[in-house]
Amino acid sequence: MPSKPRSATKWGKVLVSVAIVVGIGVAIAPSLTLKGVPLPIIFKFLTDGPAREAYFDKDKATLHDRLQELNIENEIKDYYRPQFQDEQELDLHIHQVFYDLSGYIGKSYVVTSQGTLKLRDLDFQFWARLAEEVGVISDSYYSTDGIPYVVSKEGIVARYETIAPLYPRKWLKKKLRKQRGAKKT
Repeated sequence: MPSKPRSATKWGKVLVSVAIVVGIGVAIAPSLTLKGVPLPIIFKFLTDGPAREAYFDKDKATLHDRLQELNIENEIKDYYRPQFQDEQELDLHIHQVFYDLSGYIGKSYVVTSQGTLKLRDLDFQFWARLAEEVGVISDSYYSTDGIPYVVSKEGIVARYETIAPLYPRKWLKKKLRKQRGAKKT
């Protein structure tokens, strides 16, 4: 009985080895991440022309919209959900990953001077709009550490948390109604 040539046996071993490595790679790829993003999601992103183009053009808004269309944010959330008890913490983590990769800042977040995202204070935003309309303040903003500040009509800058108790929302709403009523007559 003739024996198989050595090169055929060698190539057979190489093919089996490659098949094993590829099989292991396919099996563990869903659990591997690159900069916080699971590999299958990276592949999905890389195969989408508009998403790649927006990323390399540094068009953050278009990139965010395209990632939403591809359902990538939800897929990443599904990947990380078992690690988080709180949905708000999960959302912050996912937005931090997006910010670190693309520089995109979600509308609900501000960036601190350390480069971490912080949830915007929605009470502050609502209060500041009212206070500005009434004329109590002339401006409002977040510092580089994500701390909300207000600017008085006289140009005095103060932390929101120290000024807001002086002008409660209820008082601001009442004052605004009076001002609007005076304008109508």
